[in-house]
Amino acid sequence: MIELIAVNKTYTKGEHKIIASNNIHCRINKGEFVAIVGKSGSGKSTLLNLLAGLDTATSGQILFNGADISAFTPNQYAQHRLNNIGIIFQSFNLIFSKTALENVMMPLIFAGIPKAERTKKARAVLTQVGLEQRMQHKANELSGGEAQRVAIARALVNEPEVLLADEPTGNLDSATTEEILDILLSLKAKGKTIIMITHDREIAEKVADRILTIKDGVLSE
Repeated sequence: MIELIAVNKTYTKGEHKIIASNNIHCRINKGEFVAIVGKSGSGKSTLLNLLAGLDTATSGQILFNGADISAFTPNQYAQHRLNNIGIIFQSFNLIFSKTALENVMMPLIFAGIPKAERTKKARAVLTQVGLEQRMQHKANELSGGEAQRVAIARALVNEPEVLLADEPTGNLDSATTEEILDILLSLKAKGKTIIMITHDREIAEKVADRILTIKDGVLSE
């Protein structure tokens, strides 16, 4: 489903070049749960941004269902994220002055979905993640675990093929972490392809079909 071929990403900082992705080759199959494990500064977040189309590779190819997204225009990247990719952020990235329901509806507004339909879809995914009683609460009234569930619902609402999870349990206590991992596993069981970035190998071993390690921009099985 996803294939990276000789992917490199280099940043220039003054006179120095920083290699964030170093000749990465990788294939991810439809329906897989893949964890990418690495320490801070290892290049894991850069890799996730490349997969999401939030950043572009310096060289190489990133194929999604055979299409080379590394050659996309900014508008094509935006459509790719809207239609194919759901992103779950460590820091939730919610609009805290809006309700859970309003937050989840945001991608549907960008997709041009009529209000009645986007309300129905948002309610359905919030129920799916166990927040049917908290839909009208503003994001700043939610616990960390509830906020992450809203973020997962928002990532799901456009029915993407792939979920990219960036340290989805990084800000959560151990009990809430287990709840979020259970949700991710249930989504995998329904056929979602999940790529999770984490620094915690123990968490990766609990849920992933396959673990990749990244260090100094080099990805290994």
